[in-house]
Amino acid sequence: MLNSMIIPIENRNTPSNYSLTYSHFGDWSATKRALKRGQNVAMVFNKQDKLPNKYKDLTVVNGDENDLRTPENDGKGVIVGLLANMSKQAIETELKKDQSFIVNA
Repeated sequence: MLNSMIIPIENRNTPSNYSLTYSHFGDWSATKRALKRGQNVAMVFNKQDKLPNKYKDLTVVNGDENDLRTPENDGKGVIVGLLANMSKQAIETELKKDQSFIVNA
């Protein structure tokens, strides 16, 4: 049974039983707003071998282990870490941009 309660999420209204993962695109202020709303945030890290356990005092869960993104699986208000699956040169090029979706951690 679908709960009719609607929760506004930036530019969307979603049912309360619907979970969205916000994708970090380089704007930390927008990412902080998503975290304050209790959303998890998908974040690509420049590492190619291992994710950090924490980023900016937030827990990082491994988003590469599976595609199930639910609060029951990940928790709430966490970083869903993804390893950059690109060449080191491509990562360096992306990190030189003013606003990069890759986090230099």
